Amino acid sequence: MTNSRERHYVVVVCPKCRVQSQIVEDTGQKTVRCQNCGANLRFRKLRQFHNSTDLQEAILARTKLQASISGEGANTISPTIEVEDSKIKERTEDKARPKKPVELILSKIPPEETVSHADLKSHTELLGIGEEKLEATLQKMLESGHIYEPKSGFYRRA
Repeated sequence: MTNSRERHYVVVVCPKCRVQSQIVEDTGQKTVRCQNCGANLRFRKLRQFHNSTDLQEAILARTKLQASISGEGANTISPTIEVEDSKIKERTEDKARPKKPVELILSKIPPEETVSHADLKSHTELLGIGEEKLEATLQKMLESGHIYEPKSGFYRRA
């Protein structure tokens, strides 16, 4: 068992924003505030990537973890301690996630330009959006105010 006066440092990553690793001194607190997004996090629920009683060791672990999160990895930082790479989650922005039909359609309508229905149909067919899905999405976008029809069969961003 550790001495009650001995300091204990924990390296954690905010599960809300997933871009900020930080060193937290384990003093028995219930919550921790993320330094990046300001979210209040329950300390005992956080995944601990590194535990140490040595502050310098915790700083090195945090540096390696932060470099891995930001995409620079171990190529630019020579680690002096080991942090399991399997525990490091990739940022969701870096993953190629499928875009929603609304996002795809908006990407095909340049700002302050008008696009015909036929052009949208040809572009979205190449992206894998069927005619029924296109019509339903266009109707939703018209109702929500994302786009409007300056004249019949032509669309423009709102």
